[in-house]
Amino acid sequence: MPRAIEDPILAYTSEGEINNVQWASTQPDWIAICYNNCLEILRV
Repeated sequence: MPRAIEDPILAYTSEGEINNVQWASTQPDWIAICYNNCLEILRV
């Protein structure tokens, strides 16, 4: 039986509270994160 993952594989911090996270199955390598009045598009 595989062991449970306790530590995150990836981590992200922002300069403010994250308001929204978007991901699309058509573009699985990218996510968009919104915080304060900023938008960051990240390749994962």
